[in-house]
Amino acid sequence: MRIRGHLYRPGSSERVEAVLARDGGGRFRLVRADGDDAGRDVGLRVAGPLLAGVPRTIALDTGERFVPFEEPPGAFLGETGTGPWRRVTSPGRVTPFRMAVLAALVVLAIAGLRAAAPVAADLAAALVPHRTEALMGELAFREIDALALEPSELAESHKARLRAAARALARLGGVDPAPEVRFRRAPALGANAFAFPGGPILVTDELVELLGDDDRVVAVLAHELGHVEARHGLRQALRIGGVFLIASLALGGDETLMEELVALTVSIDAAGYSRTFEREADAFAGRLLPAAGRSPGDLADALRILIEDCGERCEGGGWLSTHPDASSRIEALTDRPGTD
Repeated sequence: MRIRGHLYRPGSSERVEAVLARDGGGRFRLVRADGDDAGRDVGLRVAGPLLAGVPRTIALDTGERFVPFEEPPGAFLGETGTGPWRRVTSPGRVTPFRMAVLAALVVLAIAGLRAAAPVAADLAAALVPHRTEALMGELAFREIDALALEPSELAESHKARLRAAARALARLGGVDPAPEVRFRRAPALGANAFAFPGGPILVTDELVELLGDDDRVVAVLAHELGHVEARHGLRQALRIGGVFLIASLALGGDETLMEELVALTVSIDAAGYSRTFEREADAFAGRLLPAAGRSPGDLADALRILIEDCGERCEGGGWLSTHPDASSRIEALTDRPGTD
């Protein structure tokens, strides 16, 4: 079995194409496509988590990173299910009493975390200097840039117009310093925009091309500026970190069944926080766009186009969804003064 991907040297974003092969005995062999070597045996240390459709990073025992073009099948990595769940399904592990106790712990943990973690995290965020927050954002951007992004193919004049509009909105909205807008092509992420802690703001070529109108793109940038102004990225990171710490203490984060419940608890709380922050960013854009002589309806139109593009995956803000129900967001934006 063979998979193709990019090979990164330790501590570097430079990459070369390579092939990682697994033989019948479970041994792995790496061959660089540039012909610098004839192949060598390697060991796998860890495969990272799935992220928004981006194939997992496979860390090698040499310190190198291998990022496949497509997510490899579980059989390639030797996965047959996580260790905790293998133990759960073994004879004698599951009893009604044990499952009832675990269910009660999850309910109590979620209730306590929702009440305490957001307040504590937001207080901690107020103590973090903006310079530190910006450094966090820059490091996060570099990581995803190396793993999933490609150089933008948009015209420089087009990018300059959008950046100028974003700077004008930032000044009007009191977002200081104005975050840098960076354009990248992102086949794995598609039409998207992300505000990293303290900036920068990532805008994909696919988003600009899909929306097809600069007013709609600028409206999305106003929404992302709302995330930066409210420090949503930093607050989200601190909230999730706090939730994980408390959940680990309450449920156990070692190699047991509890590890799976910790992950579920964190996912549930993280989704709730994202929905709240998305509504706040919509409200910020809804105030900022009319002040700039623009219409909140442009953001509503952008949401409609994005919904149509991704279909059922974007409709309905279920409990585990990271965004509010799209129709309610559009309704809130179109009801604002200044909407055409």
